[in-house]
Amino acid sequence: RLRLVRRFGAPPRPETLGRARLRFDDAAGIASATLNGEPVPWREEDGRVVVGPATLLARNVLAIEIDVARAVAAGRPWGASASLEFPEGPPVGPPGEPAGPGIP
Repeated sequence: RLRLVRRFGAPPRPETLGRARLRFDDAAGIASATLNGEPVPWREEDGRVVVGPATLLARNVLAIEIDVARAVAAGRPWGASASLEFPEGPPVGPPGEPAGPGIP
């Protein structure tokens, strides 16, 4: 397994310090995800990985563990882009585990 860690600040608007989702394109093989040391829900959907929703702080640390064999088997470069979203609604699944297809 490979562990990727990224430190980042919250977006500049105060209202964005609440629930947020991170969306990654071409991120096959994720085995686990934590934000600020806490497990966060994640799921794969249409070649993308959605992490969260989770609460953002002024300073954040996202850690993702990758199953390298699964990532290589996907046959495409890893991590084309990432974006931050602010959705409404319930979490996507149990903290630290994939929610599976069809769960909002």
